[in-house]
Amino acid sequence: RLYDAYGDLLSLRFPGQPLRVVVHRHRDDFRRALEKVMPGHASWAAFYDATTGTVHVSTEPAPRGALPLIADLRHEMTHQILDLSRERKLRGPPRTHVWLWEGIAVHAETLGDELGEDTGRMRRERFQRRRARGEVTPLRELFRLDARRLEGRHYDQLQSLLAFLLGDGMPRSRDATLATLRAMLLGAEVPSAFLRRMRVDADTIERAWLAA
Repeated sequence: RLYDAYGDLLSLRFPGQPLRVVVHRHRDDFRRALEKVMPGHASWAAFYDATTGTVHVSTEPAPRGALPLIADLRHEMTHQILDLSRERKLRGPPRTHVWLWEGIAVHAETLGDELGEDTGRMRRERFQRRRARGEVTPLRELFRLDARRLEGRHYDQLQSLLAFLLGDGMPRSRDATLATLRAMLLGAEVPSAFLRRMRVDADTIERAWLAA
């Protein structure tokens, strides 16, 4: 489904070998694997290890805020597919636009939902509750966060934001989003590239998004 939706638009290359996924039956085993790659994130239920090109997932759910297993798989395998589509020397976490790298993976969590399924409901409802309390991270701040500072609340916010951008909620927003992702896959991203393509600042995007 990811290739159907974005394969041509992002010039994705299907890996020559099967995609590797390690399934951990117990969270203790999963946490040990996670600690080697990203210490201090024991609440995660899945992760992508760019050093080996492998997705790790726990079938034992996290104690709090657990998403459906299929959402975790879709999210991390999106990172895997995008990363393995790049030249080997470019693989690994992005230096800029971390919000977009995570946002496209959050967006992909619902790809493949059949009629009546709603994999994104939990994230959507959590963000709606936070928004009602005024707990929305300003986009000018969100756009500067690195992977270690992204929290669960940011991922929920990214679901709403990416739906807006990829749905052409603003002029050029879909093209700017995909063009920035393509540049990231080529190793050509620079910190201000997305906003330059949008031709507006983060506050303007935020106002349009929240008003939509």
